[in-house]
Amino acid sequence: MGRTHPRWYPLFICKKPAGQPGNKHSLTGLSNLDRGSAALPLVGPLVLDVANGQALQVGEASVDRVTRLLQLSDVPELTALCSENREFLAPWEPLRDKDFHTETKQRALAEAALEAHAAGTRVPLLILNQGGQLAGFLNINGIVRGSLQSASLGYWVSRTENGAGLATAAVADAVEHARNSLGLHRLQAEALLHNAGSQRVLAKNGFTRFGMAPKYLKIAGRWQDHELFQKILD
Repeated sequence: MGRTHPRWYPLFICKKPAGQPGNKHSLTGLSNLDRGSAALPLVGPLVLDVANGQALQVGEASVDRVTRLLQLSDVPELTALCSENREFLAPWEPLRDKDFHTETKQRALAEAALEAHAAGTRVPLLILNQGGQLAGFLNINGIVRGSLQSASLGYWVSRTENGAGLATAAVADAVEHARNSLGLHRLQAEALLHNAGSQRVLAKNGFTRFGMAPKYLKIAGRWQDHELFQKILD
């Protein structure tokens, strides 16, 4: 999967091409609210109004899929989605504790994510499908200011929404938000070496490879190498 972590764990791109293993960036469900990476085709330009938890369409293009700020009222639905995709996401994320897929644990993770958002270090966003239903999670996390002005990107999309371009659209959305609303200089993302799908998603969104980190994250029970990607937003 793709990558972004240390602040929690990397979020993976959960896009799975036909006939191939899951395609996502390092991810960790709500627990990955910290990092991220992944993307899908965006139908039109989009600007996020994070304060109001809304995605605003700009111009004449029609945006079929949008993201919005996580709310505590979303926890039950998000818990169910994470649980339904447990096996699908397992190869791309850290081993989970027994209580990870419970509403109690997910609520605690959501509260922590929203606290980080209030502190200006993270933007936890839900990914919605064309019908407005919850389909995944995207996280802009580890926001650093000062001379760096950078953040990590991570996300995952449910098995049922794979292959529809939703991840790419969500990442494109996040890139615009990081540039125009957060005023960041760059975004970083990581992907497992064998996660070709996630790497393609990043490439579609203008991310370029700048290195490889050996044994970067402990995914699926073992330390695994990750390709490193970045996008300069200036």
